[in-house]
Amino acid sequence: MRATYEMNKNISKRIGDKITKFCKPLVDHLKINHFYHIVFTHSGHFAAAGLHMEWHECLFSNPEGTLCLPYIYHNREKLEGFFFSQTLQNNGWEKMSCMASQDFNVNLGLNIIQKIPGGIEGFGFGLKTNDPIQHMALLNELPLLHAFLNEYKKQIKTNILFENLVDVASLIGPSFFEVPKKPAPNLRQLILGKMKIKVENPFTRRESEVIEYLLEGYSASQTGDKLFLSKRTIEHHIERIKDKLDCTSKLELIQKLRKMKFFLSQ
Repeated sequence: MRATYEMNKNISKRIGDKITKFCKPLVDHLKINHFYHIVFTHSGHFAAAGLHMEWHECLFSNPEGTLCLPYIYHNREKLEGFFFSQTLQNNGWEKMSCMASQDFNVNLGLNIIQKIPGGIEGFGFGLKTNDPIQHMALLNELPLLHAFLNEYKKQIKTNILFENLVDVASLIGPSFFEVPKKPAPNLRQLILGKMKIKVENPFTRRESEVIEYLLEGYSASQTGDKLFLSKRTIEHHIERIKDKLDCTSKLELIQKLRKMKFFLSQ
């Protein structure tokens, strides 16, 4: 896969050292030995950056390195939020994870997936151990990890990923768009179904988009830039959301939304 190899080479050359320096606190204090950032568009274009550059070089120079991408593409909306690599039932993903663990001592675990205009953005964390308890313990650090990601986006020139997108749909061919036989597990539907809980989402599609950025710490102006709307329009949506939840302040609104997020996520 020459195209993915060149993509990784260009991105690593530009921001590899910066990622290494920025991730040092995670390496020192949370024992994380790999951090990765991916962008996947609805049109099938992909790019990635990572902390463990030797692993990424091997991955993206290997034809098997892209075998899991169709599965991620087709399940990108179901995977939104967070998931653990160990829960995915896909041969391509399992081969990739096995290669990372056996050859580089990188055990893939927690992934955080966010919607962006035109696709998704994902962040993952690998540990030296494959102990599931230690991987699940990272959930206790989610506020810290979200703060890390927000600062990462500010300090690292992540727009380079968009400048080096690879058309993996064309590289893989028609099979890329074939729907997988085993879809990704939807944790929300599974749990709510067993609890016999039916939840109606009171928010419009646009309000839901604004909520996502609110919970990521974006200001009204920043949210407007992301959604190509004016600051005033975003503030209007926020007021409507506050009215629906009977909130008098933005802080109270965010606290309520955090409690509701699991039940209202699609």
